[in-house]
Order: sequence, then structure tokens, then C-alpha cells
Amino acid sequence: MTTEASDLARLARPFPRELVQRDPGGNSYVAHENVTQWLLGIVGPFSFELVEIIRGDVPGVPPDPKGRSRRAKEGTPELHDVIVGGVWRLTLRIDGRTVRLEEAGDVEDPHNWRHDGLRLKQAASDAIKRCAMRAGLGPQPPAAGPVTTPPRRRRPRQPHSGPCP
Repeated sequence: MTTEASDLARLARPFPRELVQRDPGGNSYVAHENVTQWLLGIVGPFSFELVEIIRGDVPGVPPDPKGRSRRAKEGTPELHDVIVGGVWRLTLRIDGRTVRLEEAGDVEDPHNWRHDGLRLKQAASDAIKRCAMRAGLGPQPPAAGPVTTPPRRRRPRQPHSGPCP
């Protein structure tokens, strides 16, 4: 007799170490393509739809002749009304239940991208990882570590209004 783990239990399994990467700042992350593959492999097809585009102004950065990179040395211009994020909705079935989750995705540094299309892709990548985390996928770094179950909440005792036995 074989017992298959629930979708939720399979979602909660940590990613293999070889899929965990580090960004230049030393933060751990799992690439969005791996998150997407894991979701598909566990829950099957899902819907990921854009709910809202978030636009804003981004301040410029003055040139720094002592900067390490060309960009730091040259500075960056102010950006006006560019995509700085978005809200996406992930709809999937977990253990037979339809689950809908909404999360914001961030364009970490809008100056990194030449145009709004690339900024939107960056925000979508961030949002799907956040939605997947809310669905239980992970644990996502930097919280990678032992998976623990929160304690069950105890029901408060009802005050006794009659005579004591």
C-alpha cells in the first residue's frame, strides 16, 4: 500500500540546495522558473493573472566619480511614471480546494531595466514567488531551515455562569 503525500505537504518541502542561489547582496533566492516548475509538478496547471500595474517616479542618482561601476560613476536619471511593481493573482488547486492568492511584485531597481516591459517581467517574477510562498511552497529563502508547525490554538474556556459543582 502506498501513501502519497498531500499537495500541501509536498509544497512545504524545502528546495534542493542546488536550486538556491545568491544575489550580489548575499541574499538567498530560488529563480522564478524553478518556482513555476515546482508548482506545476505539485498542483498541475494554474492561473497567474495581472490584477494591477503600479507606476511611480524613481529619483535619479547623482554621479559618483569614485563609484565602482560605470553606472555609479555616471549616475542615473530620474524616471517618471514607470512601472515599479504590480499585483498578480495566483489561482490553483491544493488538495482539491481552489485557492486564490494575490501578492505584489516589486521592481527592485527600476534603473536596471531599459523599458517598462522588462520592469513588468521583473515584478511578475517577484510576485509569483511571493504567491507560491503564500501557498506553502518552500520554505523560501532566507527562511530556509527546519519546517515547523505552529502550535494549535486552544479554544478559550467559556466562563461558567452557574453554581460550582
